Amino acid sequence: RSWSDLAQLVRGTPSEAPREGDILGSPELVAHYLDLIGANNRPIHQAVASHLAPVLREAERALDLGGGDGQFAKLLTDQYPSLRVWVVDLEAAIEFGRSKVGTAERIELVAGDARMLELDFELDVATLNDILHYFSRDEKRQVIARVFRSLRPGGTIAVCQHRLDGNPTGRARSALFSF
Repeated sequence: RSWSDLAQLVRGTPSEAPREGDILGSPELVAHYLDLIGANNRPIHQAVASHLAPVLREAERALDLGGGDGQFAKLLTDQYPSLRVWVVDLEAAIEFGRSKVGTAERIELVAGDARMLELDFELDVATLNDILHYFSRDEKRQVIARVFRSLRPGGTIAVCQHRLDGNPTGRARSALFSF
């Protein structure tokens, strides 16, 4: 259904309201949407994990904000046996994540809004994986400030926007997915 608005989007003419509400309102659409995101981001998650390896080797607590299906958290806990990862995302995404990762021992799936994030412990690493584009400029600042306050001294925040990063030959696919 979203593709039906593509011509209007390209022309710059107004279309119906954003489809996020429709997607989040249907478990089938959530599953389909997050499966597509997971497939698109899998190689990028590998690259992010590799890039953060020096930090992750020493880390005990990590946050994957907007972690959707929990697959990035699973990748991290598989590679780093002392790491515990909290995945925070909207309820619909967390429910889908539970179906994907089940009750993984070192992964906590938490339903919540990134703009209201409050943690009662310190993090070593926080990843904001492809989430900030959903928010206004002020909300982005608010989210980053909340995450920063949750970091231990010397902790690391990794902000990742995936769609057009990486190998230029994959950019067309990523750009179309971004529509």
